[in-house]
Amino acid sequence: MKNIYKGLLMSSAMVGAAISVSSKANADQVTVKSGDTLSQIANKAGTTVESLKINNNLQDVNKIYTGQEIKVDNNAQSSVKTYTVKAGDSLWKIAQANGLSVDELKSVNHLTGNLILVGQVLNLEKGQSQDNTQAQTQAPSDAQDNTQAQASQTQAQTPYQQVQQTQTQIQNRQNLYNWQAKQSANNVQSNVQASANSGYTSNVSGSDQAAKAWIAQRESSNNYNARNGQYIGKYQLSSSYLNGDYSPANQERVADQYVTSRYGSWTGAQQFWQSHGWY
Repeated sequence: MKNIYKGLLMSSAMVGAAISVSSKANADQVTVKSGDTLSQIANKAGTTVESLKINNNLQDVNKIYTGQEIKVDNNAQSSVKTYTVKAGDSLWKIAQANGLSVDELKSVNHLTGNLILVGQVLNLEKGQSQDNTQAQTQAPSDAQDNTQAQASQTQAQTPYQQVQQTQTQIQNRQNLYNWQAKQSANNVQSNVQASANSGYTSNVSGSDQAAKAWIAQRESSNNYNARNGQYIGKYQLSSSYLNGDYSPANQERVADQYVTSRYGSWTGAQQFWQSHGWY
């Protein structure tokens, strides 16, 4: 009788242990919601994208699906080094301070241009690119089964997404959209004024002329009215260089003088720009 009672106690203990393990396993899983990315899940769980990729046998870290269960290793600490953009920062300045080239910094953050916003978080690890692809709204093999669950999930963002979308970031985006709208409206007028102004004719030609056009496109999208703090016009020259005269003719004149004195030619200026992100 004692042996039977002892056996029952051991069986109960084993069942209890199994339930405990099962509960822990469930606690280490995250259900993907609409709008989630793997990097957001990793940050919230205190782990890394690489750890999630390995633990879940993911082939592509940019492809996760709403309703998918992601195993999380809560003991893994994120080692990815990041930097939050401050006023006055540039890609070149941040790259130099962290032992990177501008191209490397742009590559790991999937940036196609040189524009960065105050409050933006940049990845500084060469081998750790951030995934920016949101969770697919529907898993291919479970589209019909998950329709109702996905409908409720797409109605609201997750709490940590709302926290990440700070007021500063919202305002920066709005300022960018307003600036782009003004750029489009002003481009036509600026180009007409430049054509009509015969006060100065640039004598650059050939490869220098192509390099000059290349720089103007990247600095201001060829807009004589572009403003960025103290930098003004088509070639984003300092207001002190222009000496109060912001006319297209003076911008062309001062730009040619500046490039000739500093780089010798527009081709030389372009090569410097490609290495440093500015000229």
